[in-house]
Amino acid sequence: MSDMKEVRYPHNRVVATLDATALDASLTALTSTGIPRDSIFVITPDDIGHIDSPLTETGVSGFVHRLILSFGVDRDVFDQLREEVVARGRVIVTVPVDGDDEKSQAVELLRSHGAHSLRYVGRWATEDL
Repeated sequence: MSDMKEVRYPHNRVVATLDATALDASLTALTSTGIPRDSIFVITPDDIGHIDSPLTETGVSGFVHRLILSFGVDRDVFDQLREEVVARGRVIVTVPVDGDDEKSQAVELLRSHGAHSLRYVGRWATEDL
């Protein structure tokens, strides 16, 4: 399981799915830009299995629920995300960003490591990247 303890809502983050084999290299690249490792959240296939927990729950389960809500509460999107994570051996990585430059840099680094389904989750809106 991931090391997340409590996350209220995933705003101002770039969210992507990534092959688990590319995770370490991605984290190294992201932290080399000055992003603290403890601010980058990794959600594993084990974490996705707890998706039916209440929205008020904290930690990974609550975060995953809120993340899915940020995708527009579309069950097809959730099923696609679950498929990418569980069936294909991927993880979800969320990276905090402050402004367009940091967002672009995070997207570029994640894509260079094979990231899929990139999305920016802002305070009031989401954006496909």
